[in-house]
Amino acid sequence: MRTATRLADLALTFLMITLLTFALSRVAPGDPYVGDTRGGIASDATIAAWQTLRGQDEPLWTQYGRWLGASLTLDFGRSFIDTRPVRELLVEALGTTLALAGMAALLTYALAVPLGAYLALSRKRRLVTVVESALFVLHGVPVFWGALVLGLAVSASGLFTVRGSFILPLVCLTYPGLARIARYQMAATREVATAAPVLMARAKGLPGGLVARRYILRASLAAPLALLAAELPWLLGGSVVVERIFTVRGMGMLTFDAILRRDIPVIMGATAVVAIVALTSSLLADFVHARLDPRLRRA
Repeated sequence: MRTATRLADLALTFLMITLLTFALSRVAPGDPYVGDTRGGIASDATIAAWQTLRGQDEPLWTQYGRWLGASLTLDFGRSFIDTRPVRELLVEALGTTLALAGMAALLTYALAVPLGAYLALSRKRRLVTVVESALFVLHGVPVFWGALVLGLAVSASGLFTVRGSFILPLVCLTYPGLARIARYQMAATREVATAAPVLMARAKGLPGGLVARRYILRASLAAPLALLAAELPWLLGGSVVVERIFTVRGMGMLTFDAILRRDIPVIMGATAVVAIVALTSSLLADFVHARLDPRLRRA
């Protein structure tokens, strides 16, 4: 019953996201397939003919219903700009974005988990305080600001070309998650370190390293791993800015350009795909939480 309710909530969320995007894309000024109509590039009759041909003179609910029915078969229409099927554009862009997001997620956890565990168990209080403060500040740095500063710094240094590079976008997508996951790992490690099994293992005289690996680290991984599925929607959202700044041809740049050019089929297709990925990640996060916490399975 709980699963059915959760699926119904996700379906309703998808409908609301796509309907709102659809409505906003229709009421926004401009006509992408005729250029800037204020400049006299196309006559009113030409504009009306294009709108009739694409069904944009019909009621909003009728247009949305037609789009929703077609999208269920992954048919998002054709781009207004280059007339290519939107599905092809999305497949090309999604592969790049998922590769970038996947590398960022792996790098984030590879750095954050051992860092958080080390800081939680370290007796070097001054070092721990300094690193914790740095993580707090790093977590508060907006991605767009960090991307701009990093891009300007690398451009000024002349180390390598900023445009199209994967290194700088990877750094910009990694540092917020690194700060966030490391702090979660620190809190979880400290909590586990005072649990009864750990105290008993230490009372038995087991080596500190063995206790840390077998009892503390293994148990403390539950909290940061439960956040893994929730990280993907954030990475997809951050890619919109990062890909645009560094000219990476992924979902972020595709969506940004489509918005500027009023390419409505691409906007709707990208919205649907990102919504599906984000909602699926949310469902996966719930599943992971339930597997890691038996109390949720009994709820």
